[in-house]
Amino acid sequence: MPSINFPTSPALNDQYSFEGKTWTYNGTAWVLTSSPTTIRLDAAFSKANIANLTAQAAFDKANTGTISVSGIFDYGLVTEVTSYTAYDYGAL
Repeated sequence: MPSINFPTSPALNDQYSFEGKTWTYNGTAWVLTSSPTTIRLDAAFSKANIANLTAQAAFDKANTGTISVSGIFDYGLVTEVTSYTAYDYGAL
């Protein structure tokens, strides 16, 4: 495997490339200025947004309809609950 072999007498802003990476001499040291790994934020955002929309749709589907509750509850002024209709939070 070849090793990195920086020039011994570089001038300011000289560049050296090795195996797809580029370093720039800043007058004191070689600084990595590029790398083959590029993060595509627009693609990452798009995937996150799609995941959010999918999760929201699943939440909306799971949280709509009628929930029936039977029994007598003594909690404040409410003494009996026979049914409850879930609010459609997707309409907000």
